[in-house]
Amino acid sequence: IKEINNLIREKGIEVVIFDVDYQKFMNLFFINKIKNVKKIMMSWDNYERKNFNMLTASSCHVVMTDPISIMKYKEIGIPAYFVPLESDGSFYKNLKLKKDIDVLFFGKINQDRKNYVSFLEENGIKIKIVGNNVKNTVSDEELVNLICKSKIVINFTKTTWGKIMNFPEKNVFQRAYQLKGRVVQTGLCGTACISEYDPHHGLIYKNGELSQFKNKEQCLEMLKNLLDNPEKLSNYSEKFSYITRKYCEDEKTFGDLYNYIEKIDISKLNQNFNILRRVPYWYMRICAKQVLLRDLRL
Repeated sequence: IKEINNLIREKGIEVVIFDVDYQKFMNLFFINKIKNVKKIMMSWDNYERKNFNMLTASSCHVVMTDPISIMKYKEIGIPAYFVPLESDGSFYKNLKLKKDIDVLFFGKINQDRKNYVSFLEENGIKIKIVGNNVKNTVSDEELVNLICKSKIVINFTKTTWGKIMNFPEKNVFQRAYQLKGRVVQTGLCGTACISEYDPHHGLIYKNGELSQFKNKEQCLEMLKNLLDNPEKLSNYSEKFSYITRKYCEDEKTFGDLYNYIEKIDISKLNQNFNILRRVPYWYMRICAKQVLLRDLRL
């Protein structure tokens, strides 16, 4: 910690972002010891660690997270902003390429997703798949080209590992629905997307701007409806892409966060810490166990 604070002083660092997703020592005790900077807590898997993160956030000035979690942080008085990771509008953009791929999926194929893909292919839907657990992985640049060449990108939202590792309960729920970067990447590239249900979508997209399915049959019906009606597909793509650029492109989302950060006065006490009445025993126990396990490894 001393070395971190020395580096901050020597380099004149003004802002530190603490990525708390699965980083075991990013807790409020650690963050409170980092001095004389504006502190941002970042969590994109907040659904798994929300109870733990709510306490950790009290040591920071502001939080970057998903749209649903934003409301939970604001509910207790902690400022929070939605800044998607895959939202660089200068990289993810419409390249105006010929759309010769009917349906594209990029990402991991687990058994649930495999069942969807098999069902769709058995019913005449041609799907191109690239991802991290198949042989045909691609670079980011190649992925942008593929999105732009596709008529529709399909998005799955259920978690893929069969359990939710939340604190302090652990393993209570089988799955959660996540906001995936695929939706934003696709919209910025000007391509249509249909998605498995996710409650976050309703906070960004309204009035049919993003079509959502809850089973294989609904997914098939949506794909056929769009693929068989080029004009409808074009109108849908336009509407979906417009909303994505308007609300998710980093120039807009990061601009709002940047303006807030600029107003932070680090000479004043971080008011968020006053929100805590006490630090519960279970939180302290988890933090102590993390330190103990670290020391044992050393």
